[in-house]
Amino acid sequence: MLAFCTVVLRLFRLGMMPEVHGQNSVLVVERGRVKGLLLRDHDALRVHVPWLSANGLADPEYQLRPNYPNSLYHDDPGKLLSFFQTLGIQVNGYAVLDSLSRYYGIPEKRLWLELRETLEQAVDSAGLTEEARRTASRHLFEAEAWPWKQLIRPLLKPRSRVAGSMPFGMGQAPNPLRVHAASLKL
Repeated sequence: MLAFCTVVLRLFRLGMMPEVHGQNSVLVVERGRVKGLLLRDHDALRVHVPWLSANGLADPEYQLRPNYPNSLYHDDPGKLLSFFQTLGIQVNGYAVLDSLSRYYGIPEKRLWLELRETLEQAVDSAGLTEEARRTASRHLFEAEAWPWKQLIRPLLKPRSRVAGSMPFGMGQAPNPLRVHAASLKL
């Protein structure tokens, strides 16, 4: 999990965030050890252009349909990070935590604490700029609430328009890293 989080945060540092749910991210394992991370489906790479530019990378100049919601460009790097929180942690990471908890009987709270420690290590080892570090810390560890990706609710709204292949809305949920850390009395 450390390799996964570190790679994602290194990309975040550059001003980009891939869709890191299980369909698009696979750990490469050799002889029982993680050797790398394979990312695919880059047509939905989210970007924060000021950080791309600061790192010598060009704006991908996405061609977006008029009057459709834009989830590819983000003026706020915190919104960019929300795709890691929702897809990388809540979808991808939670599936692993839940499976470990059920199969091995490890309390879920304990696994959330381990994930928090892993994320803290990833923040320290990803070579983040001071601005990226502050943004990551604020949104991952300090915020009372995290974004919550809503998949069914947008489809149930009257007169809802499907903007693409995967419509979604954003809500909020308590920050699991704070909730579980508080319950373990850190």
